[in-house]
Formats: sequence, C-alpha cells, structure tokens
Amino acid sequence: MDHRRWKILPRAPADYLKGMGLHPLAAQLLHNRGIANVTEAQAFFDVDDLASQGDPFIIPDMGRAVSRIQRALLSGETMAVFGDFDADGICGTVLL
Repeated sequence: MDHRRWKILPRAPADYLKGMGLHPLAAQLLHNRGIANVTEAQAFFDVDDLASQGDPFIIPDMGRAVSRIQRALLSGETMAVFGDFDADGICGTVLL
C-alpha cells in the first residue's frame, strides 16, 4: 500500500505582490519559494544580476570546458550543441 501524500502549501494572500501584474499561478509559485515582497520578486526576475545566479565554476571540470570552447572559437572549429528533450534541456540547448 502506498502511503505517500501530497503536501499542499498554503495559498498566497489575496493582496500578495499586488501591482506586479502577475498571473495568480506565478504569484503562488513565488510565494512557495519564500519570496515575501515586490523587491524580492523583482530581484528574482532580474536576469542582469549574474551574481545572484550562483557560480557555474562549482560544476566539476567547468574550467576545462570553458578552455575547450575558447580554443574551438579561436581556431574556427565547428561546434554542435546537444540537449535532452525535457523542458529545461530544450530551453538550455536553444539558449546555447
């Protein structure tokens, strides 16, 4: 017998992030992430603030990968980008 249960988080307050023009689902997702106010929401959506995105060099061998890509660019090599077929794989592949 399966005893797993859904854990439903509480609804965001009706006036939560009012004035941002967000769809209620988007507001609920921000609420679920613990974003408490408009300032935090704007910071979350600010893609120009790369410092808040985390350090990509914590991924093992990232330095080697960057060096290899730089070498390929400088020597005019053709590169291919492969990705998987889930939502983030397709988006990431397209961005690259």
